[in-house]
Amino acid sequence: MKNVISLSDFNYSFPGFHFNFSCLEYFSIPVLVLDKSNDLVFYNKEADNLFSLKKRDEKDYNEFKKSVSSTVSYTEISNEVQEPRYGNMFSYKENNYVYDLIPLIVKNEVKYKVVFIRNQTSINQSEKTIYYLQRENYILRKIIDSSYDGIYITDGEGKTLYFNDAFIRISGFKREEALGVKVQDLVARGYLPKSCAAEVIKQRKSVSMTIDYPNGTEGMLSGSPVFDENGNLVRTILNVRDMSELNRLNEELKNAYALTASYRQQLKEVQLEYQQKCNIVYKSKAMANIIDLATKAASVDSPVLILGESGCGKDVIAKFIHNIGERSKKGDLIKINCGAIPETLLESELF
Repeated sequence: MKNVISLSDFNYSFPGFHFNFSCLEYFSIPVLVLDKSNDLVFYNKEADNLFSLKKRDEKDYNEFKKSVSSTVSYTEISNEVQEPRYGNMFSYKENNYVYDLIPLIVKNEVKYKVVFIRNQTSINQSEKTIYYLQRENYILRKIIDSSYDGIYITDGEGKTLYFNDAFIRISGFKREEALGVKVQDLVARGYLPKSCAAEVIKQRKSVSMTIDYPNGTEGMLSGSPVFDENGNLVRTILNVRDMSELNRLNEELKNAYALTASYRQQLKEVQLEYQQKCNIVYKSKAMANIIDLATKAASVDSPVLILGESGCGKDVIAKFIHNIGERSKKGDLIKINCGAIPETLLESELF
């Protein structure tokens, strides 16, 4: 029978031991022993420290014995059911205690019941640790799920442990198709043409590749291995980026560059046409900038002031602005010699 302490076990371990429970004094946890009638017959020092049994008067001590006896009697251990019971709970004076109950068997009969009371401080610490780990796991899942890129996690042998919603969007996979399945099997079944995780496991280093998924999406994968303190490969982490979107944006950028180049060529042709129309011949970069500025000025219906020394070509630029813009549709360019206009009337005439 599993996990049951028999009389022969005790005699083998402790020769001459005939239900002398003094060895239980060396246990670092509280221990109580009840007979087959559920009457308390032994407790160790740790139990005395926990419940202050030796300091109790007879009435209080009997009350404690009755409480323990009543609790244990509800635990399903009998001559017919002789298996240990773990993680039981009993309350005494507003305190809760967790205990394990082990039967001592003599000639296939439950002779004694040994109660091992767990360390409550350790239990509370374990509960806090479990809560902390669960909380950290929840936060980690949220971080993974918030990523725009797909994230795919396997164990050291390639079994799929987790992937986020972004990976589902990119690959078209369903969770029930891949979770718990080795990536090598996904390739064999035709879900994947190749596996980045399998290459990471094989090479034991970071690997990058592109994959065309069955839904038509192209993915850029970067896989990295995770090793434990002993150098064993325990996880592979894949980052999956949707290359279809990047390819689309790249194509749009190429088209934009091509369109810009086309506009520049058309602008050069228009400028050349304007130059030929206005008989302007130039070569320098500075003059090209002036022509560009004049072209912009011709497109707006605002007064244009041209400054420059005598003989630098102000008349030519003025005629150029007039001819290539909407001004030419309103009439011919009229040239007025400002020297013939009195200084007092010049501003009012022009502006």
